[in-house]
Amino acid sequence: MKSLKKLFVLTFVSIAFFSCATSKYHTSDEYIPLYEDKVDIGFELIKTWRDYSVERQGEVLIYKQYEVESRLLYHKVFLKKSTLEKHGEEIEWYGNGNLRFKGMNLDGKKDGRWEYYSFKTGLLEEYGRYTKGKKERTWTFLDSLGNKTATFNYLADKLHGEFVLYTKSGDIYKQGIYDKGMLKNISKLTEVDFHPQEITEKDFKLYSCDGATEKEARKQCRKDNFNSAARIIAEYPEDEKNRKVTGTALLYIEINEDGKISEFKILRSISPHFEAAINKIKEINFVMEPAYREGIPYKTSHIISLSYFPIEGTYYFDPFMFHHNTFQPPVPNFTPPSF
Repeated sequence: MKSLKKLFVLTFVSIAFFSCATSKYHTSDEYIPLYEDKVDIGFELIKTWRDYSVERQGEVLIYKQYEVESRLLYHKVFLKKSTLEKHGEEIEWYGNGNLRFKGMNLDGKKDGRWEYYSFKTGLLEEYGRYTKGKKERTWTFLDSLGNKTATFNYLADKLHGEFVLYTKSGDIYKQGIYDKGMLKNISKLTEVDFHPQEITEKDFKLYSCDGATEKEARKQCRKDNFNSAARIIAEYPEDEKNRKVTGTALLYIEINEDGKISEFKILRSISPHFEAAINKIKEINFVMEPAYREGIPYKTSHIISLSYFPIEGTYYFDPFMFHHNTFQPPVPNFTPPSF
């Protein structure tokens, strides 16, 4: 009897301990006051976690992702309550406040006009239409001053129809025809030294990455995989992993004619710990094959997404990590929100 009583007490204490230890990761109480003034008009704040929130109006939800310390909004998307599919407007921002993109979703797929913006100038860089998640009709590309550089036509996500490349003065540089992704003809009307649509990016083919100490990073370097090596080097900070902080950072790099990183800038961080982890990439001497145009190397720029969403051991319910029908919550003590 005494043994059973002792076992009961131990069990009760264990349950109480784990409940207290994990409750702050699956309750809104301590975070709701921080985000109450950020709710969209007509919506109700129903759940918050450390770095994101969910608002509701009838059958419509709004999912918002924030930077941790500053609580600046950087991602906002409307969802269907019944399926958690993206449905309605979606917007994302760079860390400097400039728009990154905005567009519409229909039943989980991009549908309608989408616009993509420059982090440097905040100006529109590219726009066009999607139908059920695939590019359709005319897409227009602009330079940093807002001048049109090219138009391409698409059919079911493939280049199809006329395309035109423009000079800085607005004259036609080249034009031609695609047929379901295949180039059929092209003609040059004038000469230019450089055109952004003609630069061939060799998909970050690596020659070397001196300074990478992680075994897996060196392995990816040998596979010529810059993106994978960079993600391993910018590892998930232990402090943030323990705090269950999640999110997506953005890194901007320029690769010069010698194939080296000539500019390195974090466009959007999640917290200072993530920023320190990402800056480790800058310490590595990456040497890549540069981009070429007609055999001549050119400087190119790239934006890289670095996502930190732990699959196991998280106390967060992220609608974009799992589909609502197949979602298996990690253990222990996970409490998904009740929408």
